[in-house]
Amino acid sequence: MVVKKGDISKQARSIAHISIEFKDLNSFKNHEKTFNTNESVHRAFVEQVKIKYISHTHTEATFYRFDTFDNLDIPLSMLDNKEDLLNSEVDLYINMHESTPLFVSWPKSLIVIVQDTPPFISGQTVTSSYKVALISKKIKVMVPQFLKNQDKILINPETLTYIKRANDA
Repeated sequence: MVVKKGDISKQARSIAHISIEFKDLNSFKNHEKTFNTNESVHRAFVEQVKIKYISHTHTEATFYRFDTFDNLDIPLSMLDNKEDLLNSEVDLYINMHESTPLFVSWPKSLIVIVQDTPPFISGQTVTSSYKVALISKKIKVMVPQFLKNQDKILINPETLTYIKRANDA
């Protein structure tokens, strides 16, 4: 498991508890668990490796490792169904434990192209200031009304949220 978030809490005279949110490395699902402070938990050392996307199949993606100059294959499930965001210009980091890939760290922002979005309709800003934009075959992002097809935008790849127009970057 890889801990994503942790919190220590203590109420009145009771024993303190440690609550963690973690990702199971076998199923890649998120879980929550609470430990007493008198329980022991072993710490694993995780190495962060810079990688560059090469290609992908229906089940795995191939990356170039900058540290060893080797190729690394990882299952697409590690990418949280965001493989359509990958291209040869994107550098990612993969967290590894004893040469086992654990999870991928995306950059804080990515430049993508709006593939399809409905045109701006005058007067629609009263009801909603955002509309759906398709940025790949499977990925949709809510964007401001003024954006149109083929516009370049910055998105947060972790949350798939619009940041700003790429021209403004």
